[in-house]
Amino acid sequence: MRRHLSVLSLWWALSWKPLLSVVVALLLGEGAAFAWNWHRLAGMEEFSLERLLPASGLYVFFPMLAAMLTVAGSEVRGSHIHYTLERLRVRPVVIVLWHWACIALCLLALWAVQVGALLVLSGVYCRLADPAYVSGQTVFLAAYRINLFHQLLPLEAWSTWVRNAVLFLGLSLACACLASRMRQGRGSGAQVVVALLELLFLIAFSSVMPTAYGDMLVICGVLAVMAIWGLYLAMNWQEGGGEDEVETP
Repeated sequence: MRRHLSVLSLWWALSWKPLLSVVVALLLGEGAAFAWNWHRLAGMEEFSLERLLPASGLYVFFPMLAAMLTVAGSEVRGSHIHYTLERLRVRPVVIVLWHWACIALCLLALWAVQVGALLVLSGVYCRLADPAYVSGQTVFLAAYRINLFHQLLPLEAWSTWVRNAVLFLGLSLACACLASRMRQGRGSGAQVVVALLELLFLIAFSSVMPTAYGDMLVICGVLAVMAIWGLYLAMNWQEGGGEDEVETP
């Protein structure tokens, strides 16, 4: 158990700085956009929460963080990371799984920060704006009408909740496997898969309003990719043991 905790603590030590830097950049960008829109639209008819909150664009921070975490965990043979993982004598597949869990938790933390920031800015608007622009349904309607808000907090759109969870899990698994390949000095095929998943992530989040059909297509595509990764990990688990890095596609 201590070895597993050591692996997890290693991944966290490599992940918190990229996570913190992306969170700071996200909050600064979102706050600056809100302040600029407030200054630009104050006193105009268009002064509404839908016009003040950023409608899109900030979802790029998710694949950006995933890429940074991949690079952070991809030092090649002879590096500090490789030496530490080799010394711990933990199954290579388990190392990849712990890295997957760490990346997924970082993406979840970034999602929580993003949603929290949108809710805080909505609360600021409701407290400071002219009461003529505010009602009991202001934030609720904004969550439906603003694309970024609705993508991150889809309310009753259950298919979008599932799509987001599958995208986060699929992207984090692909990044963990790519980092493993890069530690072996390989990974060109895995890089293509990660790039395609990040592109799919951006396309899904930039769609005007998600539909259940579109969500199901994304879910099926990502699950198919995850099944391939899972098959390779299972094969390496059975062959197990002595290799210092897992073979991934």
